[in-house]
Amino acid sequence: LALLMALCILFVSCDRSIFGDPSESDEDYEEEEEEEEEEESEDNSDPLWEYIKNPDNSYSIVCKDKNIKNVTQLPVIYQGRLVTGLAPSAFEGCERLESIVIPEDYRSIGEKAFDGCISLTTVVIPKSVSHIGMWAFYRCTSLDSITIPNSVISIDDGAFHSCKSLVKITIPNSVTFLGEYVFCECTSLIELIIPDGVTSIGSTMFYGCTSLTSVTIGNGVNIIGSAAFSGCISLSEIKIPDGVISIDMSAFSGCTSLSLVAIPDTVSFIGDYAFYPINFIVNGKSVECNVSNVFGTTWVGSGQNE
Repeated sequence: LALLMALCILFVSCDRSIFGDPSESDEDYEEEEEEEEEEESEDNSDPLWEYIKNPDNSYSIVCKDKNIKNVTQLPVIYQGRLVTGLAPSAFEGCERLESIVIPEDYRSIGEKAFDGCISLTTVVIPKSVSHIGMWAFYRCTSLDSITIPNSVISIDDGAFHSCKSLVKITIPNSVTFLGEYVFCECTSLIELIIPDGVTSIGSTMFYGCTSLTSVTIGNGVNIIGSAAFSGCISLSEIKIPDGVISIDMSAFSGCTSLSLVAIPDTVSFIGDYAFYPINFIVNGKSVECNVSNVFGTTWVGSGQNE
């Protein structure tokens, strides 16, 4: 009997040493769950910032204080991991926000990050940022200038839509993508250079830019989208570079000051009302600049075909 009891004790001890104590595993598992719950609850413990985990386990932030005015320092580390960007709607509706310095190592400015920040006048974007999201600065009506660093590759749809005080913006040569309606209704914008790396001017990109007098279109552009410059009433001349194959519908409609248009022979399509209501004089006859015989020519609105 004593021998049998000793064998039982030995078996139990071996069982625990080999397979582990189930009760201890359960306890460890429960402790891990509690720790995870605590971490999740900590996401909302910061009174100023909400932290959103990215797929690469870094974090992006959203501001909780809608009355924030000036931001000179943003979080760069959270729970031992990097904070790498502004999440979608990070400062949306912060109507009192006047200035912000985005720290180095932030890589992106999320969708609608500053939507409706009507008092925002100063934004410092670091050279680490590569992407500016859709509607990022939509309705920032006090923003009069902004410098985009040469690290930025893409500027998505509507990024600066309705920035009505924006007079000057420099797009660096690093940019290869400009979305649709990026500068739509930027009514104070005077001039802009589109870099050679951009391949298309999206639909309504400059729609309603009533102060725009000068645009340099990069040599990489091959498509000018529908209504791209529609309503640019101060634009007096435009030179379309070699390589452009399509000028879509209403691309320059309503550009009532347009008097000089240079169209290369690479253009194979001009959409309806592309230059409406401007007519050009060819051999003494008034024609719309959307007919096949305009390719490879320069039109002078005063009535001369050069």
